[in-house]
Amino acid sequence: MSEIERIFRLQNEYSETMKKTTAKERIALLKKLERHLYQKTPEIYKVCYQDYKKGEMEVDLAEIMPVITEVRHTIRKLKSG
Repeated sequence: MSEIERIFRLQNEYSETMKKTTAKERIALLKKLERHLYQKTPEIYKVCYQDYKKGEMEVDLAEIMPVITEVRHTIRKLKSG
């Protein structure tokens, strides 16, 4: 099995696990993801510059903020639904 197939299989298995969680549990995981992303921002800047020569502003606009926006949107939907 290739590495991609292995990762895809694991993601599918985790998806089944997530279906059994409550909205409160999912919100907690999303908040943890957001905190982790902010903590890792300096490393993300460094890697994006090394790999793609992207400056910090570009990384914020193209990589970090879209993820944060989606996380917050999902949290709002989970709270309302």
